[in-house]
Amino acid sequence: MAGAEPAEHVVAARPIAWQDQGPFAQQFLQLPFDGPEPIPPGALEVGVRTLYSNSIARESNRELSVDVSIETAVPTIFLRYGLPRGFELQLSVPGAIDYEGFLWRPIKVVEGLFGAANPLRAGRPPAIAWFRIHRSGRGGLDWSGSGGSADDPWLGVKRRVRFQDGWRPELSWRAALQAPVAPLPWGSGQLELGTGLLAGWSLGDTSLLLEADVMIPQGGPITAAELRTRPHFTIQLGAVRRFGSWLTAMLQASLHTSAFAGTDLSVVGGTTTYLLAGVGVQPTRRTSISFAIAENVISPARGADISGVLELGWRSR
Repeated sequence: MAGAEPAEHVVAARPIAWQDQGPFAQQFLQLPFDGPEPIPPGALEVGVRTLYSNSIARESNRELSVDVSIETAVPTIFLRYGLPRGFELQLSVPGAIDYEGFLWRPIKVVEGLFGAANPLRAGRPPAIAWFRIHRSGRGGLDWSGSGGSADDPWLGVKRRVRFQDGWRPELSWRAALQAPVAPLPWGSGQLELGTGLLAGWSLGDTSLLLEADVMIPQGGPITAAELRTRPHFTIQLGAVRRFGSWLTAMLQASLHTSAFAGTDLSVVGGTTTYLLAGVGVQPTRRTSISFAIAENVISPARGADISGVLELGWRSR
């Protein structure tokens, strides 16, 4: 089990707390990429994190059609509190803001440089954002304009199982429960349970990290289009390199399955993958700043086209 901390134990640097920001993923429970190291008992950490993304999706079949053009900011207050015996309590309180945004033109320029222009971005940028799901004969959701809402908060716990021992990684498990507060397009409107394992290897100034999570929505239809949910999974890999006491660099990759079942639409039910690069800075012993850019490199037809992560952190000791 957790046991006493070895004298030679080195705290691994944390990865960027990435979550899939795709238009059909952001609303569901996702446990952010994390390291296995819990914070010390009695310590408090407060993070103010914002994930920002631009997404476009359009697909239909005989039963269902989706049409999304949206830019989303997800500001989140994230709290950690250290408990005895290797436990850590976590609380995530997010919001969501959707509007037409400003990334449409920069994305077109970048896509053009690589000869991979998305035909859905032809023409002028849209004047408004929209999120539309429609099932033939039953209706659905038709939202447009600009708006925001409280998102679905979650409460979780993490516990260290063991310290690193040679090539055996430091290992922790975690579990979380998300409360249904907001409907689509801001939240899922469903109670959801998640659990996962985190592993980390400290190799001098470099840390290698692995995370695997499963999230289980309560089920039942979402919107009048009667979208159905299913368990969904996330696997994340990361390498974090320290450069002195105040600077770290991160390279990460992630794979996310969809929470929606039975749509037969790739943009809704397909798996998404991302590559992320970022940096972390510690201006003082108790404060930190992390920033990263994530790109949808393998599945550009679904998920978020480009995303940014910015987090400001403070800890009590």
